[in-house]
Amino acid sequence: MKALRKELQLTQRQLSMLIGVSQPLLALYERELRQLPAEASHKLSELQLLLQQASLHKKELRIPPQKAVRDKVDALLKKHQRRANHTALRLGRELEQLQERYNKLLQRLTVIQTLMQKTERATHPEGLLENMEMEALNEMAHCCPEKQALLQYRISLSNAWQQLAREAYTGVREEEE
Repeated sequence: MKALRKELQLTQRQLSMLIGVSQPLLALYERELRQLPAEASHKLSELQLLLQQASLHKKELRIPPQKAVRDKVDALLKKHQRRANHTALRLGRELEQLQERYNKLLQRLTVIQTLMQKTERATHPEGLLENMEMEALNEMAHCCPEKQALLQYRISLSNAWQQLAREAYTGVREEEE
């Protein structure tokens, strides 16, 4: 059985899934320490028969022409390129929104802290400015420079992914010529 598995270039896991047994049981069977269940033996026999038939009918196999394979690769690379571009654009808009929100909150915090310094506590309701300051600081945590840097990193990754897809596409096209 190990020879069949090697002939088909399958891992134990793959073959065990094909014949409906666990990989550990297949390993035991290959070492002749256990017997395969009848149903698994039947499926294994079918695989052996299919392998023999495939050997006899190699000329009948339909292997896609190189152009068809290249076209599929091209389509896949273009899809990855578009997805990476879309992701970079979406993250760029999100980053702009975070930056804008952070700057507005920074302005609000500056005004609140200036008011806190200029006014006496008795002139504003109990803890009003302190509460406003805490709210602004809490909101700023959601769009802080660290979160902005993380988004910028994700944009860089998307741009790199897009560039790799573009280079791979160009490489495939150059091989064609």
